[in-house]
Amino acid sequence: MPHPEPARPLHATMLEMLREARRRGMSHSACSLEVCASRMAAHAPTGEQVGSPCGGCLERWPCGTVLAIIGGVERAA
Repeated sequence: MPHPEPARPLHATMLEMLREARRRGMSHSACSLEVCASRMAAHAPTGEQVGSPCGGCLERWPCGTVLAIIGGVERAA
């Protein structure tokens, strides 16, 4: 039987990834990494497990917004 993955440590790791990307001068395909970090913070999981509701949109977490943010990070030119 699979064990549910904890959502909050994963969310914290994603926020750290955005901070690190910003530190390295990376960019995002849709908006600034500062805006991405703000949106990521708003789209935090409301429960302990992956699949719990998103605090920003109530989709299953990680929601489409979170996935778009992580997927849009681009390498520095």
